[in-house]
Amino acid sequence: SPGKAGPARSIAYATSSGHIQCAAFRKDLPFDPLKDFTPLALLGHVSVVFFVNAELPVRTMPEFISYAKANPNKISYASAGVGAANHLLIEYMMSMLGLKMTHVPYKSDAEVTQQVASGAGGHFAVGGPAGPIAMAAAGKVRMLAVLGNRRLPGLPDVPCIGELNLPELKELDSYVYMMLLGPAGMPAEVVGGVNKAAARGSKMPDVVEKMRGQLFVEPASATPDELRQYLAKDLAKWRQVAKTVKID
Repeated sequence: SPGKAGPARSIAYATSSGHIQCAAFRKDLPFDPLKDFTPLALLGHVSVVFFVNAELPVRTMPEFISYAKANPNKISYASAGVGAANHLLIEYMMSMLGLKMTHVPYKSDAEVTQQVASGAGGHFAVGGPAGPIAMAAAGKVRMLAVLGNRRLPGLPDVPCIGELNLPELKELDSYVYMMLLGPAGMPAEVVGGVNKAAARGSKMPDVVEKMRGQLFVEPASATPDELRQYLAKDLAKWRQVAKTVKID
């Protein structure tokens, strides 16, 4: 809180799902995600995979899209709950591609993977790589694509969305990204110092190795202005999605 020395200089760790997507879908938040914060640093993008039950007759993302279009409302997709990041991402994908699928919400990503693998709780899902990798090794799910513009080192044979001919999904470049934020009006010298420190950290070999290998997070950096522009663009995108997707 503000004190005699002036405005607080607290730094917050935030994710896009909590800071941007939540603001896009809720009208009762007591803050503005753009005006009430100073963007400090982008930290990384969470990697996720699109996967299906192994019994579904598709082996690639384009094949799945064609199959879903040919079978409207006959395909179900699992998510970690109404309003969860994977729920909103798939809804965005459906709106861009004109797909009609049935939503089956669960309580966690782990439950989503288990249900799709069993074949009883959904045909399709998006989630962190660890669970699908294990289930793919057991022959229970098939991984179709990795979100973003880069293949994962641990999944060199799984294509990324950026290399597929899917122009409708060109804006689908991130699942969840992580960042540092400060209060509005933060001094420029503090903003610059935090940004430079975070950028240096994102390039440290041991940090990069752990983020990619253990956390499935792609390190990233951006200037405060670049991050501000990215947040504004992302908020506009999700507000557009909110016009057609109801999460109440």
